[in-house]
Amino acid sequence: MRIVVCVLSNHPLARIRMPTADEVASFQQATAEKYPSLPDVWGTCDGVKLNFQSTGDVRIQRMFYNGWTHGHDVSNIFVFAMDGTIRICGLNAPGTMHDSSVSDYSFVYEKLKAVYQLTGGKVVVDSAFRAGLVDFLVKSAQTMPLGNGIAAVRARAATSIRQSAEWGMKQFQSSFPRIKDDITFETRGERRIILRLFVHLYNFRTNCVGCNQIRSTFMPQLEANWCNARSMFLDE
Repeated sequence: MRIVVCVLSNHPLARIRMPTADEVASFQQATAEKYPSLPDVWGTCDGVKLNFQSTGDVRIQRMFYNGWTHGHDVSNIFVFAMDGTIRICGLNAPGTMHDSSVSDYSFVYEKLKAVYQLTGGKVVVDSAFRAGLVDFLVKSAQTMPLGNGIAAVRARAATSIRQSAEWGMKQFQSSFPRIKDDITFETRGERRIILRLFVHLYNFRTNCVGCNQIRSTFMPQLEANWCNARSMFLDE
């Protein structure tokens, strides 16, 4: 697994890399075509907690215990671009950490801010992330607002866009059924390697196989291009 991670971490179709200015512009255009009220959004972000195997060490148990899920978890943050790939992530944090804290300590916020300062691109998140007004984040609404004002329309659009993060999480977890099992406790970094491997394989699968709901919804031309390339390859 370590060899595969080493190879895929530098592979152009599998690596985790921040989007370029041109890519952000294309993602924003894809968003604007479906949600004209949010033309500056290039991606969506959410957190996922994975079950962690219990240990005999009380100190470690307390570190990974999450009172909300009533279990021992590993917290992870994923930022999905509109092409369906994971562009920024924070992995392998103790289950006691809040999604916003994981984003802070894993420099997810810092990277999102860097993208915003370069391109003006924003990411849609839910209420679990940084409180208050932040230039590079767009908060989805916890309750669907009424009316047709600009704020209400933007809030409804943000809530709809954030649903794509759920699609990405579902695709990520369904692609690797074993990730639903308890992650084995270890002391040599195997858990971090496994999580990185899953992310690289997810990106590789999205770019090479397609069949990604985020991509087919926001950027269907990429799916079409892949299908045409595959047909030409099979014909040859």
